[in-house]
Amino acid sequence: MRTYLLLFFWMTCCYLQAQITYTAGDYASAGERFLLSTAIVDTINPPDFSLNGADVAWDYSDLNITTQSTIEFTSAGSSGYQQGFLFTCLASGNNIFFCNTQWAELVNLGIKGEVDINIPNVPISNFTRLANKSNAALANTMVGFSFEQGGFNIPLTSVYENIDTIYQFPLAYQNTFESDGRVVVGITDGPTGDIGISVNTKRSTVVEGYGSLVTPYKAYDNTLKLKTTVQNTDTLVLDSARVAIPVNETITYEWFDLEYGVPVLSATARVIGGFELVTSIQFIDTTRCLQPLALFISTPFQPVADENGEAEISFSNQSINADSLVWDFMDGNTSTRENPTHTFTGGGNTYNVQLIACKTEGCSPALCDTIQIPVTIEDTPTSLVEVLNGLTIDVFPSPVNDWLQVNIEQPQAIRQDIQLELYNLNGQSLYRQSVQPGRHQIDFSNLAAGIYLLNVRTAEGQKTFKLVK
Repeated sequence: MRTYLLLFFWMTCCYLQAQITYTAGDYASAGERFLLSTAIVDTINPPDFSLNGADVAWDYSDLNITTQSTIEFTSAGSSGYQQGFLFTCLASGNNIFFCNTQWAELVNLGIKGEVDINIPNVPISNFTRLANKSNAALANTMVGFSFEQGGFNIPLTSVYENIDTIYQFPLAYQNTFESDGRVVVGITDGPTGDIGISVNTKRSTVVEGYGSLVTPYKAYDNTLKLKTTVQNTDTLVLDSARVAIPVNETITYEWFDLEYGVPVLSATARVIGGFELVTSIQFIDTTRCLQPLALFISTPFQPVADENGEAEISFSNQSINADSLVWDFMDGNTSTRENPTHTFTGGGNTYNVQLIACKTEGCSPALCDTIQIPVTIEDTPTSLVEVLNGLTIDVFPSPVNDWLQVNIEQPQAIRQDIQLELYNLNGQSLYRQSVQPGRHQIDFSNLAAGIYLLNVRTAEGQKTFKLVK
């Protein structure tokens, strides 16, 4: 009898040890960062991540690594977005005490390195999840992002109208929870009107398994497995237009170990026609020697020299697997900054800007990749000024990019009918409008590159301007 009792207690002990409970204290805190490897997704024979239940042995040791990245957790104050939030809050008519209190209540954790929102053709970037971690839950409460205007990145924030709960603590086998989140990310009254995206997230999570796990990095004896189904119903906002995006359903599988503040393995799949198509696999890892890929973009995309013949250009590093960068602007200047800004001189010149991206950590010798992208500086735009029967007509810029400005001034406030007419060289009328003295714009954004003629006509005569786009 004693033997059976000992066996029972031994089995009960081992059973309880296998079922870990993951609390808020186990999840990442400010100041922590984790290195993640992204695995190649085998679309023909993808790994099966659906296995669940009690005391399961998961083995994904044969995953092949393609890139590495870092996820970083910061305090609310060092997230870089507190001032942007306070500016927006104060501009809404609130006092500084209220705004500081709301910030403290909403945010105590910033999560950098995750990008969940994409707004096509909109200069919004640098997304940071601003969250609140309590003993009960981890929730997305705010989104921090940067809006590019005039060559500067302006930090802004959007507060969740409905808080998006990511995890409810403690995480234990067979626990379930749901959340409905909503946030509108964008700006109002921008240079092109209202732009942004409304993100509606319906999240359903179940802790569906526990057991051992093996990744290319290490073996874990006791892990918890979560399955989260997310349905995103998003709407693009482009000035007065609202464009509904088809419902996007994803399933994410995550494995947690008590020694790590983030999932040690995660796999995300899109649900298409009832089937799961794996799109992303990441796991906790150590530094590896991976071949870098050099890549960058520059803004503005069509730089124009100013009146001094200079153009300031910002470069954004997009390289993969690189920890050392050397920029050569091909004018005698170089930089080792990640995202440098450089001033070029000489309108009409082209510079084949070069970036050398190297992987040094974990590699001996270092692995490097090089890319060159031509950057052409357009000539300084000029104004075309003519006088017509007392009217001063100022047409600029020339050459034209997207908008032509037509300023018509007269010394006396006398009503005078003026006809603006735009033609191509085939004589085809492209624009005709009756105006009064003042400032006017003509949209060239949909016109092909070439030569155009602008007639400014009054009852007493006309002036013709030759324009180049």
